[in-house]
Amino acid sequence: MISIGDMPVARGPSGAHLAGDLRPAYGHYESADSSSFVAGERCEFGQMLFCIEDGISLRLRKPLELLRHGREVEIRGWGLRVPVLGLDRLDAAVVRHFLLLQGKAERQALSEDEHSAWMCIVDAIDYQRLCVDRARPAYAEGTIRTVREDGAVYVEWQDGEREWVPARTAGALTWLRPGDAFGAFVRQDVSGRATRVEGVTSLGDSRTLYQAVPADWPHVLRVAEGGGA
Repeated sequence: MISIGDMPVARGPSGAHLAGDLRPAYGHYESADSSSFVAGERCEFGQMLFCIEDGISLRLRKPLELLRHGREVEIRGWGLRVPVLGLDRLDAAVVRHFLLLQGKAERQALSEDEHSAWMCIVDAIDYQRLCVDRARPAYAEGTIRTVREDGAVYVEWQDGEREWVPARTAGALTWLRPGDAFGAFVRQDVSGRATRVEGVTSLGDSRTLYQAVPADWPHVLRVAEGGGA
């Protein structure tokens, strides 16, 4: 069990300590009477989104269940305890705890208890959406087919897929012309559509790009680069 012991003290609007009160002033708690929430009782934390960074959040499938243990509150199933006086920063504790366990999971360094908590967390959040949102942009090549006056770009990607890329997403693609080939780093959503295009580099005219394939290249590379059989 990980305990976050350095959380700031929760205070109400008047500056008074909220000791024993599990609802901070902004009221995320759904307990009808927090003063009756004593050791062993449970309540739900109503916040369903926990921001990790700009545009990226933990999206819960169900509310967190809180269980009181004296001066601490356990986040049931997450392997996390937070001081009662630090509940106004529960969102920060949840995100930090997630990042700690995710890092350990990637390094295959989870203890048995941490592994159980990590499985519970993955099941409790939209983990697929999170992985897509946090994925690094991947390098891709394509060809500009159409550029509209509003800046939207119709792109044919290297795998043959085509899509309209909105101006707010297309970035420097809006400065290219139909027939221009390009390389760029592309971020995609869960459906595989581009959500951000950056680091655009022009590769020249797509009609002539692969015509000059070196004669001494192996046959398999000549075919892969469009040099014919």
